[in-house]
Amino acid sequence: MLIDTHCHINFPQFKADLEAVIERALEKGILMIVAGTDVKSSLYAVKLAERHEGKEKVGKKHLMKMIESW
Repeated sequence: MLIDTHCHINFPQFKADLEAVIERALEKGILMIVAGTDVKSSLYAVKLAERHEGKEKVGKKHLMKMIESW
């Protein structure tokens, strides 16, 4: 397993094929911690984690702590 500890799949460039990007990563055993650059992109990262509940729990916990500190 590999964990990408800082990725930005929540950016608009990935919107067209976002689910395919996530599925390919998971198929290869790659988990992602999605980093936001502002409140909006951080909240979108949380939504991504919720849609894939159980797959990115580590990233979701990290992100929620970051949002709470804002």
